[in-house]
Amino acid sequence: MKALGLRGKIFGSSQIHSKDLKSAYDRFAHRWHRGILRMGYNQAYDKLCHFDATYRSKEAEVSSGRVLDVGAGTGALSLSFLRHNDDCNRVELLDPSRVMLEFSRENFTDFDASVDLIEGGIGDQRIRPKTYDTVLCAHVIEHTDDPKESLCWMMSCLKPGGTVLLAVSKPHWCTSLIRWKWGHKAYEPDQLVAMLNDVGFEQVEAVSFRYGPPSRMSYGYRARRI
Repeated sequence: MKALGLRGKIFGSSQIHSKDLKSAYDRFAHRWHRGILRMGYNQAYDKLCHFDATYRSKEAEVSSGRVLDVGAGTGALSLSFLRHNDDCNRVELLDPSRVMLEFSRENFTDFDASVDLIEGGIGDQRIRPKTYDTVLCAHVIEHTDDPKESLCWMMSCLKPGGTVLLAVSKPHWCTSLIRWKWGHKAYEPDQLVAMLNDVGFEQVEAVSFRYGPPSRMSYGYRARRI
């Protein structure tokens, strides 16, 4: 299974094939986080995490506790999650690029939660089933051969009652330009909601992003394992 994550900006002019993604991420890691901030994805992730925190408060759900960030890159989605969840005590960043993970270290110095770096991808056998209260995944399933299989694996990682937060590319001409570079897919919100329901997630919610490139290229999702 390929699970190397979205890298949502065009760098250079030649197309990067799936087998070369890891090395490409290694090359661009030193400027990756700046690109995330410049394009406004941190604000989009803040909105998704704020929606999640509000939902948890209203429904008196289990704590955010232990978190797995799948295809974490430099940790942008985890950073947003930590800003909205004081009870998060441990974050594990899973990414195939060791260089990306190393660049993520300096981003977490202002938080009390412990942060572990794991070089690997979806299906990694070191990730134990029913371990996590929350799974985060920003722009990863677009690169997998079977997105439903990827979602099933994420659900298996969650404790009963746990929550998954996703950001996924949606069709748009901007997305098409980036897809030419990185080779990922794009899904309409109703397609992604149907996938989440099909694999057994419940209370599925789609969250639109309002501003900047994320409003055109991405959509957020929240769902629970019951």
